[in-house]
Amino acid sequence: RAARAARNARFDAEQRAMVTGEEKYLPARDKGAARRFVRDYVDARHSFSEWILACMMVSLVLLMVTQMFTSSIPLHLQVYALYGSTALMYGSFIITAVEAILVWRKVKRTFTEAHPREDIPSGTGYYTFSRMIMPRRWRSPRPQVDRGQFPK
Repeated sequence: RAARAARNARFDAEQRAMVTGEEKYLPARDKGAARRFVRDYVDARHSFSEWILACMMVSLVLLMVTQMFTSSIPLHLQVYALYGSTALMYGSFIITAVEAILVWRKVKRTFTEAHPREDIPSGTGYYTFSRMIMPRRWRSPRPQVDRGQFPK
């Protein structure tokens, strides 16, 4: 019983930390100066990558609608829909990949200048990418900075 109460207390503290950003109670994947810096940097910028999920949904809906109404849509429009959907999907992937590489390089350089004695943990590049592709309101831990409020 005491173990369950302690586990529940830790869980509650961790859930509060996901909202408040309190470092002490964050999960291990979100702890540390480098991860805080990445979160604040990504949250401070406007990004195309936040919209990749919406682009993928539009692309999939376009494909489904085209397939559902195959008999009533002229063939040349079906081809345009297929090519358009494919271009939207791959284009958004390419833009997101390029943006992620550029942002990760900038974050690494800026963090190293600001914290010369601290190392960046492995996996922080993926952490940056996964935070970038999530819409701002769905990010966890919640953003602690406003747009344009970059970390120093």
